[in-house]
Amino acid sequence: ASTTVFADHTLFWANTNNGIQGTNPVLNGDPAFVNPTGGDYHIGSASAAIGAGILTAVTTDIDGDHRPVGLLPDIGADEALLQVFMPLVLQNW
Repeated sequence: ASTTVFADHTLFWANTNNGIQGTNPVLNGDPAFVNPTGGDYHIGSASAAIGAGILTAVTTDIDGDHRPVGLLPDIGADEALLQVFMPLVLQNW
């Protein structure tokens, strides 16, 4: 018996041996989970997984959030919901 594994668009982090790697973008970078010791494996704003996936028919992440948020989805089950805060400018005419 044999098996073929496609590991394309995969994020590796802190491995001594990544094993198989695909031919399409394979990243080595910090997933920057929010709080892994507390069981929160959502990816944080510094994650190497952000925008590194490929477009598929999957339109929601594990939490039911829309994906992709940007041009490309994030690698993994979670789509980062990055918030951008714009300054409020008031003018007195």
